[in-house]
Amino acid sequence: MAFEDRTTNLTALATVATLFVSMFIYGIQKLQEMMVYPSNVPEGSRSHVDTPAKYGIPFDDIKITTPDGETLQAYIMVQPEEDEDEDEQPTRKTVVMFAPNAGNIGHTLPIAEILYKQMRYNVVTFSYRGYGLSTGKPSEAGIKIDAGSVLRYLRDHPVIKQTRLVLYGRSLGGAVAIYFASLPEASGFVSGIVLENTFLSIVKMIPEVVSLLRPLSFLCTQKWDSETTIALVPSDIKLLFLSGKKDELVPPAHHKKLFDQSRAKVKYFKSLPEGHHNNTVVQPNYWTYFYGFAAKCDPREDVRSTSEGLRVGDSLTQEELDEFLRDDENGKVTAVKTSDKTQWIPLSNEDAVKAASITNIKDVL
Repeated sequence: MAFEDRTTNLTALATVATLFVSMFIYGIQKLQEMMVYPSNVPEGSRSHVDTPAKYGIPFDDIKITTPDGETLQAYIMVQPEEDEDEDEQPTRKTVVMFAPNAGNIGHTLPIAEILYKQMRYNVVTFSYRGYGLSTGKPSEAGIKIDAGSVLRYLRDHPVIKQTRLVLYGRSLGGAVAIYFASLPEASGFVSGIVLENTFLSIVKMIPEVVSLLRPLSFLCTQKWDSETTIALVPSDIKLLFLSGKKDELVPPAHHKKLFDQSRAKVKYFKSLPEGHHNNTVVQPNYWTYFYGFAAKCDPREDVRSTSEGLRVGDSLTQEELDEFLRDDENGKVTAVKTSDKTQWIPLSNEDAVKAASITNIKDVL
């Protein structure tokens, strides 16, 4: 009788222990989701989404249905078929934006304005499931389904399918962009990827962000293992890595190792000395690097200019180059003039050094 009582007590104890462990693991998983996918930050992000109309950009508000029944909100901003300048041709590039882990696509629009108005590319931005006005609940598996759904939609879009894609991912968005580019349907359609402050994996980032959770990192279910996935990206897709040297969330070493792990035949790594995790995008030379890279992503691309007058691909003789260099108060080269000699392109010291020995602006990158 005593033996049976002891057995019953042990069984009850085991049941309680199992329940406790299950609740603990469930709690850890919920904490992961809150940390990785804060979709309601800032407050109201799940109910109010700005539109491109706020920035004077024509657009289509698209709903994309995923194979598992979720509905994704997307904005597609297409350049007009004919420009007032008869010499200009419709762009052959589309920038697809992959947002960070907070906010919604309305928060990406100030950047979309630069891409659309100044660089004059088509722009696509979409909300992952559980973000903005998209339905569902965010998860790695679900967002990967979203990426495939957007890719298939763009391949069938009457205008976008005739262009080449440049993927632009920031932080978590970089991981999604890498996965997008690794899909078989992306081959021949994606020509370049711009990654800003992207991590190797969530598992490897946990100890960097919350050191107390280091012993529990093995319980991580939202892995986003870009360190492995980037090796699956075709080598003919060009890569630009933009890294904030003072990033306090994603260690710059993560970004650099992704660069090293990639198989891309053409790739660039640019460190922004004063860049933190959330302000790298506003650092000097960020958009110079971006535009110079994007212009290299399709050999068919026409010479195009931003509102600042940057003309990538303008051939210069050494004499012309010398004439187009301007010194600042300290006698250092800070800018190069456009081919029509009307506007200046700001250059970093590093760029200026390179510019002194080149004969083509496109080589400044």
